[in-house]
Amino acid sequence: YKKKFKKDDQELEILFNSSLGNIYSHYEQTQKYLSPDSIYNSSYGNNPGIENETNITLNYTQPLGNDAILETGAKTELDHINSESDVYLLTPSSGKYDFNTAQSSLSDYKRTVYAAYVSATFKLFKLLNIKTGLRDEYTEATANFSNSGIVNLSPYNTIVPSLVISRTFKEKQTIKISYSHRIERPDYRDLNPFFNASDPKNITTGNPNLSPEIGDKIELSYSRTFEKGATFNSTLFYRGNTNDIQSYTNYYPTYKIGDSTYTNVAISTRENIGREDNFGLSLFASVPVTKKINLRSNISGFERYINTGFASSGNIHGFNYRTNLNASFQLNSTLIVELFGNFNSSRINAQGTMPSFTTYNFAFRKQLFHKKGSIAVTATNFFDKYV
Repeated sequence: YKKKFKKDDQELEILFNSSLGNIYSHYEQTQKYLSPDSIYNSSYGNNPGIENETNITLNYTQPLGNDAILETGAKTELDHINSESDVYLLTPSSGKYDFNTAQSSLSDYKRTVYAAYVSATFKLFKLLNIKTGLRDEYTEATANFSNSGIVNLSPYNTIVPSLVISRTFKEKQTIKISYSHRIERPDYRDLNPFFNASDPKNITTGNPNLSPEIGDKIELSYSRTFEKGATFNSTLFYRGNTNDIQSYTNYYPTYKIGDSTYTNVAISTRENIGREDNFGLSLFASVPVTKKINLRSNISGFERYINTGFASSGNIHGFNYRTNLNASFQLNSTLIVELFGNFNSSRINAQGTMPSFTTYNFAFRKQLFHKKGSIAVTATNFFDKYV
């Protein structure tokens, strides 16, 4: 619901948005000895669940004159996730799959976020465009896991400030500096202490003691739009996280879970890694080569520093980069061919390195309903061995 008033830009908005999701997944896995050829572990699992989210938002905008605008509002977010996992293990002697109570689980997770904000947009010295704001978020959650009981999740409050200063010059050029503070909450999968032992050599579990990840971002950018529609943007950035949430793995010669003992096993969980800092540069360009051909490209590189807080890992750093190219060809008034390629370099993390990877897409897109809708056929990495 939106109400406009007699004064320009003065308005009241009330928004209700709810999504109701029914989710189902299934897996099967088998592990064999090569010699002699025999199965030593096999299982399958069914995983139905629901994921419901409701948002209620109230926003009010008040013009103050002289290009100044005050905005304020409040929001409530209600999340409910219920997930059931039924696991069946093979008994090699009988060849039958039997229901396994130790690995089966039921999770019920509820989270409520209450937030309020105020922001102001105005000109300073008739030269600078300023937008600054402050947001307060209060989060509370409950989690009940059938195999490990109710997990006590402490509520927490977060203050989230932001600031954007920009200056526009002739020839559609803009320089902007911005600062933002953000919070990344762990989801219920990160928090669930249930041990997933479907792969007996690589077991995963959540960490109910996780704290939210806190981030700060500073950007200095320059952008320009040219007469024939080409655009260019360059951004220097710093991004830092404290309580950075990452996967962390420990190896054990023997490890006991309930009544079962696993040998030569890797246990992976989620941890708040001490701190991560990224310093980098991003370049973006969009060029209409002809009326029917458009090219867009992005190149980004950054130095990544990780202070894990763990004696076994210490401080590590490395350079990372990625680049992509997108090309679109307008074959006729409603048919478009699109090509996309992306390369990501190898990337360090708290333990070891994630290898580099390349992705590419090819698509035909048919525009419908006077270009208000479209339908597409897309192929991804179609020359790869595994598709």
